[in-house]
Amino acid sequence: MRWPWVSRATFERVREQSERAMQQTSAAIRMAEQAQELSKAILDKLERIALQPPPVQPRQPQQPLQPVERSDLDIAIELQATNDPSLSRHLHHWAAERKLEGMDETELINHILHWPSSEDEAFEGIR
Repeated sequence: MRWPWVSRATFERVREQSERAMQQTSAAIRMAEQAQELSKAILDKLERIALQPPPVQPRQPQQPLQPVERSDLDIAIELQATNDPSLSRHLHHWAAERKLEGMDETELINHILHWPSSEDEAFEGIR
């Protein structure tokens, strides 16, 4: 095969492009090696950290939780609703509405304690 005739300028341009490509390739290889060294150093450090036992913190004696303070209104609702969660929920909502309307807590408690339940005679005809 015969080599084509090229001008000196074309030859120099192609040679410069190939040298630049070789420099870029060697720079990329150097950066990849540096990245590999950094990754290996990080993994070694993480492995050493993972092999260390966690620091032991002294256990403090557990304190009992403070009992929740219940208002007289909550106690009255619990007494009236006994085992009926829907009645309890209804009474809580009703009491909150009446409080917003300005009803006194003593009146609320009195109304709740006299609230008819499903066991009262008023509900006998409904069953």
